[in-house]
Amino acid sequence: MSSEERVTLNAEGENSKAIYIKENKDGVKIYNEIKKDPIPRFLNPIKVSPKEIIGRETALQELLGLIKQEETVYIHAIRGVGKTTLGKLVYHHLKELDSFSYYAIVELTESFLESFIEKLRVPCRVDVVEGETDEDRLQKILHALTDVVEKDSSEKNGFILIDNALPRKAKGSRDFLKEVIDHLSSNWKILVTSFEEIPYLKEYKLDYLTDEKALELFLFHCPDKGSKEDIQVLLNHVGKHTLTVELMAKTLKTASRIKSVAELFDILKKHELGKNPSARKKIHANHPKGEVIAFEYISKIFDMTELENEKNLIY
Repeated sequence: MSSEERVTLNAEGENSKAIYIKENKDGVKIYNEIKKDPIPRFLNPIKVSPKEIIGRETALQELLGLIKQEETVYIHAIRGVGKTTLGKLVYHHLKELDSFSYYAIVELTESFLESFIEKLRVPCRVDVVEGETDEDRLQKILHALTDVVEKDSSEKNGFILIDNALPRKAKGSRDFLKEVIDHLSSNWKILVTSFEEIPYLKEYKLDYLTDEKALELFLFHCPDKGSKEDIQVLLNHVGKHTLTVELMAKTLKTASRIKSVAELFDILKKHELGKNPSARKKIHANHPKGEVIAFEYISKIFDMTELENEKNLIY
């Protein structure tokens, strides 16, 4: 802090920076409070395409109903079936319905604490103070989130989406998640996504797609390379995992060498990729947004299509 600034109490009795203006006629220094920008209603806005709802319409409506009843709900599912997308769709629909006073989303990566601070420190107007710990900053953020909702004239709760709440290698994630939920649940509705169980939260189990929804999703991405019957045979062979269905359809749509669903199915059968245990090994891939797990046979399909190198990557 410069010699021209000091910490004072503002009208609400909170610590606030003030800057020296002048001395009055009695030689008393006069300071003006440095006003911070207000916390935005949408702390970190996201864009979601309504098309992303394909296959999960029922799940969306069920979750919207659960959130009205419960303080905190968590979407529990394996990787790649659409937890994040579904969570963002819930956020989007609640925003469109004007259900809450404030909205926030935290997408966690390797560290719960660091990710939470990185996503919310700036929109919560929390300054970095030399010597304080990440735990100190977390407390400031939680207090800011609580205060802004309590003071809002609409008297609505806030809504926060915590995505990938228990990162695989993050130490202390469970403790930090519990701390956040305990602090915010009185005036924030909380939606959590996790591939690990969280016993003390209301669970919404997200499973593989049904036959009907898997077919609908495939046809959305690749509508013109096979009959519904052929597509169903293919999907029965490889499974109804959302990521698998999307990659099969997008691969077939883009591939010049594979002309039809039936031809893709023949290739899969020839290589026994749908049943071979060694082809179902889980592999780990580096990704800027964190770890991604995909079935090895999916990457082999990309190799078969002879796409250019850029399209041989699994995102």
